[in-house]
This record gives sequence, structure tokens and C-alpha cells, in this order.
Amino acid sequence: MTLRFRTKLFLLLVVLAFLATASLSAFCFYVATQIPQNWTLSVLTTTTVLMAEEVDPVDVVLLHDENNPDYEAARARLLDQCRRVVRAIDLGKTRFRLIDERASINIHTDEPGVNRTAVSTDPDLVGNTFAISRFPVYSRGWHEPVVRTEPLKSEYGKTYAAFAPIRNAQGEAVGVFAITAQAKPLNDFRWYLLAFFVGIMGPAILGAAVAAWFASRWISRPITALDHAMQRVAEDDLSARMPDTRSHDEFQRVADRFNGMVDALRERAEMKASLVAASDIQRRLLPTSPRLRGYDLDGLAVYCDESGGDYFDFIPLDADEDAARYWAVALGDVAGHGIGPALLMAWTRAAFRVIGPDRQDDLQGLFQFINRQLVRDTPAARFVTLFYAVLDTQTGTLHWTSAGHEPAVLIRDQGAVERLEATDIPLGVQADAVFSLGQPVRLARGDQLIITSDGITQQVDAQGRFFDTGGVAEAVRNHPNATSRELCRHLIQAARDYAGDRLIDDDLTAVALRVTG
Repeated sequence: MTLRFRTKLFLLLVVLAFLATASLSAFCFYVATQIPQNWTLSVLTTTTVLMAEEVDPVDVVLLHDENNPDYEAARARLLDQCRRVVRAIDLGKTRFRLIDERASINIHTDEPGVNRTAVSTDPDLVGNTFAISRFPVYSRGWHEPVVRTEPLKSEYGKTYAAFAPIRNAQGEAVGVFAITAQAKPLNDFRWYLLAFFVGIMGPAILGAAVAAWFASRWISRPITALDHAMQRVAEDDLSARMPDTRSHDEFQRVADRFNGMVDALRERAEMKASLVAASDIQRRLLPTSPRLRGYDLDGLAVYCDESGGDYFDFIPLDADEDAARYWAVALGDVAGHGIGPALLMAWTRAAFRVIGPDRQDDLQGLFQFINRQLVRDTPAARFVTLFYAVLDTQTGTLHWTSAGHEPAVLIRDQGAVERLEATDIPLGVQADAVFSLGQPVRLARGDQLIITSDGITQQVDAQGRFFDTGGVAEAVRNHPNATSRELCRHLIQAARDYAGDRLIDDDLTAVALRVTG
């Protein structure tokens, strides 16, 4: 199961909070456990030194001999001195226990946390090193204060021990003052600290989880809204909107840009719908193949966009279409492609259909009239190339003119090829242009007339060579038995194949007329 973004974000924040809290707690626990130990050892050493300085070294010397008459008085004075020192030192917070040592004067007190200490005259301790079995050998002598940083093990349990020399007036060590403190209270304190920090860490993690939950909701809310809005757009609901986040940050900019994108998509969708409607209308304007006795006449247009600027038409010039003797065959190409040329194409088609039948005997006048209207009504950059012919179906005579259009190809039954070149400039360029007629053509059985737009003849191959009228003639020869409809389809496919993988960005239109009778 795929986790949602909010869940992933929540888990990430919880993990980060846990790591941060655990790291902080571990650091605090380490510091807290090291400080009591270091502080304890420091107190032990300092206390031992102070007490060793308070003890009268003369009394210590007197204690070397139990037969000395002053032994008991010296012992009493030493005990009293040690009691005063012990009472003056605040060891209650660490709950130290001061224990007995061998060959020591034991001092007992009822002070809470402090009950025993020792002053030793043992020769083994007064020597240069501690060598008795109770203590390990130290690398430096007892002449300087020393403390065990690792607990000692004895019948009293694990203890920390500190020693300091008792010196006479000459600086000679005459005894050792020792204090030992139990390690258990310190270890108990560490466990207490551990429990304390675990108690802190638990609520901290819980609080971090709650904070992460709300943070994940706050952060993921606009992303979730964007996901829902995009889903609606994917389902063609272009009314989807991202709500105002009121955050004035990247989320708000994303919301604004998404809404702008959807508005643009809606406009494009509306425009595309209009183009589709225009394309449908334009295709309906293209004629179907007329039934002419003795002739096979048809055409085909393939637009590179939804609508295009190419058009062809078959116009009956007599009142009775079914018995019409004269037919106009036209193929035009408006500069450019898209909705603008499509509109101009529709205008041109209407003009020739309305005016053409009345001026079938005056092609020059027809072209000059339509040319003036185009110059007046269209921008200078818009013009129309047009091949227009009037066919007498009874005699096979073809009267034609070409306003800047691609040459039409006339292929005789015996295989000879003739080009019907343009006679004048395109329509819509110059208002006072005078258009002339081409030389009339007499068609015989088996002859074929092929009219194309430049989208076919101006396709280029990999070497940059044009398809041209030679390609048109070859395509006709390759399909000698094709109908006019099939031939138009073969011509368009041949032009596409000639172009190879290159993008075709022009309309492809062809009209074929074959004399069959």
C-alpha cells in the first residue's frame, strides 16, 4: 500500500523529533552522570586534603607507639579534631559513607551520611607507594593526594577512596588520612537520572508526535488540495480551482499558477472546441464527387491543423445540376493554415459559387472582381492562389486560368506530360491586377488532369529536392488503374513518404480528373 504524502511527512517529523529528543536526552544523561561522579571524586580529594591539614601531626607521631604515656591523650585529641572536621563538611547531599581502614583510628559519628573516617599510621601506607593488598599499586606515591577513579571492592561494597598525607612541620609525611565513600548511592543517582530523562523523553516524543501531526496536516493541506484539483482537471473538469492559502509563500504561488493554468486550459479547450466545429463545417463545405458522364472527377484535402486554408470545389454552371454541361473545377490555397485561412477559404468558396455561374464566359472579369473584394476585405499578408477551370463536358474543352497557383499536370493517354503554369499573380495582392487566361485544352479519352496544392509539390526529401510535378506524374503512372479518389489518396501518401520523418506543416490537397468516355 502506498503511503500518502501526509503520512510520510508525519512519520518523517516523528522520527526527526525522536532522534532529536533521544540525542538531547542521551547528551544530558551523559553530562548529568559524569558531573556527579567528577564532583564526588573532587569532593573526596578536597575533603581528604583539608582533613589531613587539620589533623595535628604531633598527635599522629605519638600514635606510632601505643606504650607512650601520651598515646591515649593524643588519640582523644585526634578523634576530636576529626569529628570537628567531619561535621564542618557538607557531604549529606551525596550520602557518603566513611568506612574503617586497617591500622587506623576509627572515628564514629552520628552525622547523617557521614559515620566513619580513618587516620592511619600503617607503615605500608606511609611508604612511597600503596602496596597493601586492600589497594592496588599506584604509580605515584602517597606524598600527593590521590583518589581512586574506579570503585574499590571490599566487604563494604564498592567504594571510592581518597588519600592525603599528614605532614609535620618539616614537610615529612608522618601518616595518611583516608576517606572512603560508597559507590551505590552514586549509581542509584545515575539510575534516577536515567529514569528522569526517560520520563522527559517520553512526553517530549508524544508532544513531538502531536506537533508533527498538526504540522503535517498544515503542510500537506495545500498539496492535498492541489492533488484533488489536478484529479478534477484530469477528469476534464476545468472549473477546478485551488483555494486561497492566505500564506503568501510558495504554496500560494503554486495555487495562483495552477488557477492561471486551468484558466488557460479552459480557454484553449473552448478554442479547440470552436476549431473542431469550424473543421467540421469546413469539411462539409468540400464537395462530393459529381456524376459526370464520361468523366471521373474527385478530390481530397488533408489539413495539418483542425482547419486549413486549402479548398477544392466542383461547381455546376448550369441551372440544372443533374444535366449541367459546364462544370467549374477549382483548387485554391490560402496563405497559411488555421482558423484565419479557413475563414478566407470559406469566403472565396462562397464568392465563386455565387458569382461563377453568371460569369462562366468571362473568367477574366470573374477573377478581377473577386480580386478587388479580397484586397478590400483582407489584410495585405493574406492572399489566395487559385487554379480555376471551366470544363465543357460535351466537347472536352477546358478553359482555365491560374492565379499564382502550382502548375497543374496534364497526362495524356499516350504518357505525354504537360504543365499548366500560373498565368498571373495570386488573388488579393494588387487591386488593379489584370488576369489572363491560359491556352484552352482539349481533353481526350484516357487523359488525366491533376491539380495539387503546394503542400504536395513542395515536399522535400533528405537531399532537399522538391517532390514537384515530376513526383505527381510518377505517382499517377504507378497507379494506372486507380480511380480519381484513389489517385488523390495515393498522391498525398506519396508526398508524405517523400518527406520521410520530417514534419509536414502544410495542408495536402489534390484534385484528379480522368476522361473515361
